[in-house]
Amino acid sequence: CYKTHTHAKNNGCACERVNIVSCDGKCPSASIYNYNINTYARFCKCCREIGLQRRSVQLFCSSNATWVSYSIQEPTDCACQWS
Repeated sequence: CYKTHTHAKNNGCACERVNIVSCDGKCPSASIYNYNINTYARFCKCCREIGLQRRSVQLFCSSNATWVSYSIQEPTDCACQWS
């Protein structure tokens, strides 16, 4: 599980070369038969954000040739966590 970067886009407005942090990657999971409860026990972790920080980016709207400020929350770090 790690931080990755994507480009910002919102309602037809886009920006170039502004990296937005996201979380991506594989985390452990299993489905194991449990004889005591006569069914499968599921253990799943998800790649999730640990903390968030707010940031503003400028997006250019090509439909009306204007710039808009767009506020996002992006992860400060990522880790595999129980879902």
